[in-house]
Formats: sequence, C-alpha cells, structure tokens
Amino acid sequence: MTAALQAYAFEASGGKLRVLRYEADVRLAVGRVLRDLGVPDGADVALLADGAQKLTSTGELGEEVTAALAAGGYLVRRPALEIGGHGLVLDEATVASAASAVDGARAVVTVGSGTVTDLGKAVAPAGVLLVAVQSAPSVNGFADSLSVLVRGGAKSTTPTRWPDALLIDADALDRSPARLVAAGVGDAVAIGCSGADWLLASALQGTQADAAALVPIRDAVARLAAGAHAPGAMPALVDALTVGGLIIGALGTTAPLSGNEHLLSHILDMSAMAQDQPHDLHGAQVGVATVLSAALWDVALSEGLVRLAPGSAYPDDLEERVSEVWSRVDASGCLGATCAANVERKRALWQGGDGLAPGVLAEVRAQLVTPEAVVGTLRAWGAPTRLRELTPPVDAETARWALSALPFMRDRLTLADLLVVGGAWTDEFLDKVIARADAAGGGL
Repeated sequence: MTAALQAYAFEASGGKLRVLRYEADVRLAVGRVLRDLGVPDGADVALLADGAQKLTSTGELGEEVTAALAAGGYLVRRPALEIGGHGLVLDEATVASAASAVDGARAVVTVGSGTVTDLGKAVAPAGVLLVAVQSAPSVNGFADSLSVLVRGGAKSTTPTRWPDALLIDADALDRSPARLVAAGVGDAVAIGCSGADWLLASALQGTQADAAALVPIRDAVARLAAGAHAPGAMPALVDALTVGGLIIGALGTTAPLSGNEHLLSHILDMSAMAQDQPHDLHGAQVGVATVLSAALWDVALSEGLVRLAPGSAYPDDLEERVSEVWSRVDASGCLGATCAANVERKRALWQGGDGLAPGVLAEVRAQLVTPEAVVGTLRAWGAPTRLRELTPPVDAETARWALSALPFMRDRLTLADLLVVGGAWTDEFLDKVIARADAAGGGL
C-alpha cells in the first residue's frame, strides 16, 4: 500500500481514519497502534469477531490479536455475538446486544469480515477508539463510515463512523479462502455499472455527482483483469477494495459503488432470510449481478429506453406492485410494508419531470463496461458468473423474480426506476436482459 493511498485515506475521512496499514504481521502490532492512538495501558478493550476461523502462518487471527492486546497490557473481553443460520446478521436485536456488550470499553477492535466491521462501526460510541483488523479481501466496506444494517427485514445502508485504524494483515489475506477472494473481486467489478446508476440517479433527483471522483476506483479495478495469478494480484485487489471504501466514505454514500447489482444481492439476501434459507456471500452475488446489470444497461441503451418524456412520474399502482413482489417471500406483509416505505421515499426524491438534461447519456455511457468484460474478470479470479453457480445455487424462477424486484426494494434510484416510469419494466424486457447476460457467459 502506497504512502499516497494512506494520505488519501486521511484526507477522505477528514482525519478520522488515522492509521491505514497493509503489511505482513500487522495483527501483532495492534497493541502498539492502540497506544500510539492514546489508549493507556491496562485499559478495557472489547474485541468483536464473527466466530469463523481465520488462519495466519502462525495460528488463528482472532487469537493472535487477543494475545497481542494482552501482551500490550490491555484487558481484553470477547463478547459472544449472535451467530445464526445466516451468519452474523446486523438486525436490531444483534446491534443492540453488541452495543450493550462493548459499553464501558476504552477501545473496540473488530477482527474479521466486512459484516463484523460494520457492526463495530455501528456500536463503538464516539470518543471510543475503533480499530478494524481485516481478515480477507471480501468487500470494500472496511474503509468507510457506513454500515449495512437490517431493519424490518430489509437491508439498508446507514451512516455510522470511520474506524480510527484499519489494519490489513497480508499474511491472513494470503491465506483467505478462495471464495472470499472471489467475493472481493465480485464486489469490486460493480463499478462497471454502479457509477452509471449513480450519475443517472443524480440527474433524476436534481443532485450533483462528479464522475471524476470515480476515476481512482475505475483505474484500480482495471488492474484486476489480469487475474489471480498475475504478479501483485492480491495488492491490486486490496487497493481496489480500499480505494472503493474510501470513495464511499468521502462522498458519504455507497451509491457510486452500489447500483442495481447491489440491490439484486440484497434482494437475494432478504428473500433467503425471510424464508429461513441460506444464501451466498455478498460479493459473490454482486459479481454475478453485475453481469446482469451490465446486460440491463446494454439492452436499455441499444433499444433507446434511457430517455424520459417531460412530465413522467411513477405509476399510480406503485405501492401495490411493491406489495405484490414481496408477498412471494413474506405472506405477513411486513417485509412488503418496509419496502413500500423505502420506495415511497424514492418517489419523493424524483425530479425527472423535465426529462434528462443534455449530456447525461454520454456521461452515463462512459461509466459502463460490457457484460463480457465483467465475465472475463470474474473468471480470471475463479468467481461465479451465473446465479446457478452460487452456493447454494439460485434457481431460475427465484433469479427472475429477484431481477423483477429491483425497483421495488430500496429508496435508491437506478436505471430500473427510469424503466418503470417509462413503462419499459416488462417481462419481455427482462427476457432480453437475461438472454444478453447468457450470451456473455453469465446471468442465470
């Protein structure tokens, strides 16, 4: 990791992310980092870990971090976290329990995944030092100030806080399970479509979005096309994910790196949780969904559907469509009601009545990559490219339903919303998207 990236981290966080280190054995320096950041010897430190074993060359990461803290003179407590069939789920009860468990600590240290890091960011109070020890290159959510939480059964991104220090242990990353590495690639390639959704959304809700802000992440992700066995492959992936997180944190929103592909992954998660079924890793789902999102953009552009007639608005039956979509997985109507409230906020943001301003289409096109390019990078890292290749596989019926649900889940505007407003979000259109993704070697 270059000094320039460390300086960018400090700048992007407004000085809140004070330490960013990617090196071998950095886990063993956690005590010194706490001391350098002002936590006195003998202080109470709460360590949060998700229970999954994380190997290094000399042992298990969580145990080694615990030992390093104890050797540094700190009193370490490791609260038990609620781990269910879906792993660590950051719902209301889990977050409240963890917040109570870290109460009174002078520092909170997280060890592990993006989820446990998000939990630390959600529960470490202001004024309490937060150190994140990253165990795998699985997501871009380590180096930002947001957390993905579950509210009313629906996933949503919530402003939380920056970690004071992010320690990326190269030894642990080099021993990460291949599926976690592939998931990181899946999360990274989303920039091939997400930036287009972000720019379009800004045009539709009358806000400003600067495409230049995405240049660093686009450049970093481009290096991943060389594949997992290229020289410097892991540092390239770490850079791509870290830069992505910093951009998210600097802009205060995940939207630039989280478009339709992330919505599709969240929909798969929510469906699985509502039916008490397992689902795959977030990044693995995002990678496959990016193939479908690239195909969605490709079909919409080729058929001239990325347009907006003056006076256009959401259909009157929007709430009914949301309820109908979610009744498939939750007959109680609770999940549908949560999503309907989200979508209603999105309707309130809509300012597309005057049509799309000149130049928007060209800006959007410049952010896009082809479905073939996405498939090529995913395959170069051994990542899945089709929903049926996930673990567990997503069947064709569920996959098609999840794709159809894209505009009916969250308060984030994307291309799918434009197509709903324009009357183009139809079964026939989705058939073409699926066929385009299939022709590229991905999709269902």
